Amino acid sequence: RQFVEFLEYHRTGEFRQAEVELIINGDFIEGLQPDDHTPDPDVITEDRAVTLVRQVVRGHAAVFEALALFAEDARRQVTIVVGNHDQVLFFEGVRRVLEDAIGRVTFALEALRRGRVHIEHGNQLEPVNRFDDDEPIVSEGLPAPILKLPLGSDLVITWVNRLKQVRHY
Repeated sequence: RQFVEFLEYHRTGEFRQAEVELIINGDFIEGLQPDDHTPDPDVITEDRAVTLVRQVVRGHAAVFEALALFAEDARRQVTIVVGNHDQVLFFEGVRRVLEDAIGRVTFALEALRRGRVHIEHGNQLEPVNRFDDDEPIVSEGLPAPILKLPLGSDLVITWVNRLKQVRHY
């Protein structure tokens, strides 16, 4: 609700004629939370990621409708920077789902610069959460390409998610 209000505020009133870029700095789409019935939860294919993101869009319809309203004016831009929890953005199919939901949206698959401002999620500075931005998807010898997850992401998927079921805090 508050994010929807934030978007409304920045597309109306004093901002109606302003150029505004909304930069979502990573971890916008939680790609490390498979459902409880997912076999091999650390094997993230494009098909699985697209299904997950479609569920996110449906589950947060008000947010995506507000983002689409925000982005429909050429003076406003939505930019999403990939973070360690939304590495699914490396898949073109996932980006297409978000483009269908939002409309005009751009993706920064690495750090972003706006003039003298440097924007990055920060996970690339931490070895355990650093993904391979040169080759984030691996396909050799596999039936379908999968995300090449860093150790921290694998830890979240295989241990932390299960631990949260027992110790929600």
